[in-house]
Amino acid sequence: MKLRAPVSIEEVNSMILHPDMPQGTMLAEADYQYDPGKSYFIAEKDGKTVGMFQVRVLTPVMVEVHMQVLREYWGTGISDEMCKEFHHNAKHYTPFLHILMYAPKECTQVMECGYRQGFKLVAVIKKGTVHLGKVTDLYIFDLAIKR
Repeated sequence: MKLRAPVSIEEVNSMILHPDMPQGTMLAEADYQYDPGKSYFIAEKDGKTVGMFQVRVLTPVMVEVHMQVLREYWGTGISDEMCKEFHHNAKHYTPFLHILMYAPKECTQVMECGYRQGFKLVAVIKKGTVHLGKVTDLYIFDLAIKR
């Protein structure tokens, strides 16, 4: 597993709008377009693109991360590999102390992956997001990456 910078805005958009990505599951309409305020990392395994991270710096010591995995890799453990690689890079090559992850109540697979990687539930905002067209609770998770 390796993470790399995208080669172009078009590559980012091709992942965001990839037909394998379930539309309507992201937290905001802005998640469906390139955002110059975010960093993007393409995840590759054995030379094939398997997913992408969208990363937004919240404070000098905290980032928010959103992970996308291509459908053909769902249920294969790729999300765990991607998280481990991102965690390793964040821990060893950045000043960040925390990684935040958000998930609508219905996205239990996201929560399970987060728990496996050591994320802790830190807040639940009742009716805090829209998921598949319905208002629902937003779960916020934190991973302390440096002590």
